[in-house]
Amino acid sequence: MWRPGIESDGHAIIDIRFAHRDGAPCPSRPQFVISARPRALRVRHQEMYEVSTQARQSQRTDTFKAIYAKWAGVEGTLSQGVRRSDLGRTRFLGLDKTRLQHVVTATALNLFRLSEWLLYPQQASIRMPPFAALTQQAA
Repeated sequence: MWRPGIESDGHAIIDIRFAHRDGAPCPSRPQFVISARPRALRVRHQEMYEVSTQARQSQRTDTFKAIYAKWAGVEGTLSQGVRRSDLGRTRFLGLDKTRLQHVVTATALNLFRLSEWLLYPQQASIRMPPFAALTQQAA
């Protein structure tokens, strides 16, 4: 059954549902489908698919990788600030005290990074997301 719909972000999609009998007789089904329930897919319209494909191709260029390297450093710093010192929340009301908290937090993170760099000169390992670890185990 094919049913057009709209995602929560307003993009048009097509929901596709397959009956259980459609995939049950296939001998390769256990290699690709884990669930015993009928399979459901959600696809975007051709224009959205082409835009997504073009974006993925541009992400493979050296220019994008250079830009992303800077962005990844910023994201890593923010992630460390949120995990280590609750940077996502402020304890104070008012912009001045909040700014002071952020400056103190940034200073503490810099001191922590400096101490890590001095005490452990080897390159820090990058935390691997659980899904990436799972795909490496499967390979």
